[in-house]
Amino acid sequence: MKRLIITLLFCFSLANASDLNLDDVSDAIVNVSTKIKQPLTDILDSSEQPKHIAFGSGVIIDAKEGYIVTNAHVIQDPELIIVTLHDGTRLKAKEIGRDKMTDLALIQVKSSHLVPMPLSKDKPEVGQRVITVGNPFGLDHTITSGIISGLNRQLGQLYNLIQTDAPINPGNSGGALVNDTGELLGICTAITTVSGGSIGLGFVISIDTVQPIVEQLKKYGDVKRGMFGVVVQEISPALHKILKLQKNQKGVMVAEVLPESPALKAGIKVEDIILSINGHDTTNPNELKAAISSVRIDADLIIQLLRDNKPMTIKSKTTNFEGSQKSGTQLSGAQMIEYKELNKDNELQTGLLVTDVKEGSEAFLIGLQKGDLIKAIDRKPIGQLANLKSILQNKNQQLLITIERNEQNLYLGSI
Repeated sequence: MKRLIITLLFCFSLANASDLNLDDVSDAIVNVSTKIKQPLTDILDSSEQPKHIAFGSGVIIDAKEGYIVTNAHVIQDPELIIVTLHDGTRLKAKEIGRDKMTDLALIQVKSSHLVPMPLSKDKPEVGQRVITVGNPFGLDHTITSGIISGLNRQLGQLYNLIQTDAPINPGNSGGALVNDTGELLGICTAITTVSGGSIGLGFVISIDTVQPIVEQLKKYGDVKRGMFGVVVQEISPALHKILKLQKNQKGVMVAEVLPESPALKAGIKVEDIILSINGHDTTNPNELKAAISSVRIDADLIIQLLRDNKPMTIKSKTTNFEGSQKSGTQLSGAQMIEYKELNKDNELQTGLLVTDVKEGSEAFLIGLQKGDLIKAIDRKPIGQLANLKSILQNKNQQLLITIERNEQNLYLGSI
């Protein structure tokens, strides 16, 4: 035990943390234990049942109201949630809400002895010294140190992630990434591993993503995302010169404006350079996605942009994310964008590119997958969302759908 304490203190000294109060940081971290609802197959099994328990960590963000942030996967299908404080006190927690897309959840306890962790107002920087605090493998309030290795990482549907080499292991989920003044930079969520343990590739949900999601969970108990309707891309050095942008100009370029979208109605145009949305900088596509995804349906948007190198401010609103991107009853659950590209034979290939398929939806059931290119419906070529909407509104029978997957044509039949 003495050797372990010495090692932790040494690692912590490397983090330049003379101003950091370890007790305050540890007091804001809790252990989260979840008794998972028993699967039906286990209930029907007459043999003795195992206990379905999930373990993770959480961060106290509001002591007065008892709010604790953790990962959605830590409290998935909870029958009972128990929070253990740093001093060993055990409390029953109530789920306020969770958001699977960002893997965030908000739970609440009643106690007059909670210590919150302050939220960082400064942007994280690559190379910045950090520590993680959590409960890996059930080892309470373990502290590890490292640096921020990268920013704006994406893992599947998780975006705007902070990458760190500070060791993160199973049980750290929902724990804290903390700067050298004890402020919360983000919530630990995932690792890339070949062994099941840390190999120095840990990923953390940025506090810029956490805050608006938590506010929605507090107010509504869920997250209803709005849709704006632009496809954007990073500005390459070549584009920077062609567009004659100033040397250090940051932003993302609009590559496409979706039909019937709020962006189109607001007057957004291809080649506009979006600088910020509601005060949040959009220096890359992930930051724009984070800014839009954190805004609820029908919320106001203030977009700062450049058009022909002239600054403009455009006001708009988000619209229903699901309703705007569903294709109709036969293909509901599929999100898609219009696609045009020259193939290897210099032939223009058009269609509708599937960007996501909701599990269990009609599109999922007929076999549509993310990355499929819909080329034709009932043997008629299709390349515009507006045309697809018109076809589906006038079709109640089954459809023959031609897609391209992995450079091979396949046929699907709608239900």
